[in-house]
Parts: sequence; structure tokens; C-alpha cells
Amino acid sequence: YQGKLLNELKKVGKKIAKACNDLPLSLKSSNSTSLPNELGNFTSLTNLNLSWYLNLTSLLNKLNNVTSLTTFEIKQCSSLTSLPNELGNLILLTSLNMSWCSSLKSLLKKINFTSLITLDMSSCSSLTSLPNKLCNLTS
Repeated sequence: YQGKLLNELKKVGKKIAKACNDLPLSLKSSNSTSLPNELGNFTSLTNLNLSWYLNLTSLLNKLNNVTSLTTFEIKQCSSLTSLPNELGNLILLTSLNMSWCSSLKSLLKKINFTSLITLDMSSCSSLTSLPNKLCNLTS
């Protein structure tokens, strides 16, 4: 009985994620060190705010399916040390705010931000270099 109930809850969760895809998602101010696995179910999500996730150390493999993002905020994620390469494939991204990510040491090696208009990296005090492709941004 419990197994059947768990499967039904998973189905409901996927339906909720599908219905909420067009809404902005804010997971601000969490003490968690990682993102929920279910984040990958929001495949059409366009606006994601993870600001003030102070203990978040990695975004790895959590954003693989979230390819429709146009606005992404990770400001004040002070324990985040790197960004996943998949983030560089967000070709619809118009705004990226990662200000005050004070432990962020490097940016993506491969960037395809062809639609990017706003990029805020202010007070990322541990950044030591920027990718060459960043110079190719035209917007």
C-alpha cells in the first residue's frame, strides 16, 4: 500500500511541476547545502531565484533539464565555489545575477549566452579569471 501511495505522490508532484512551469520559482533564503532533485522537473521554467542560499556549495546536475531559463539569480550564495558547465548552454538567458557569491572561484569555460543582456558579478571577490568568450557578448 505504501509503495502505491508513494508512486501516486510522485505522479502528483510531476503534474504540479508541469502546471507551475510558467511561474517564477523562488527558493530564496535556505540553509540547505544542495538544491532539491525535483528542480529538474521544471523543464519550462523561465525565472529562477536561488538568492541567499548561504550554504549552497554546488548546482551540479540540478539544472540539466531547466533549459528555458531567461532570468537566473544566485546572488548572495556565499558558499558556492563553481558553476556547472550546463549553465553555459542556457541560450535563452537574458539576465544572470550572481553578485556577492564571494567563494565563486571560476566561471564557465564554455558560454553560449547569445541572448544575455544583464550580467552582474559584483563583489565576487574570489574570481580570478573570466572566460574569453565573455568578450563576445553583444547585447
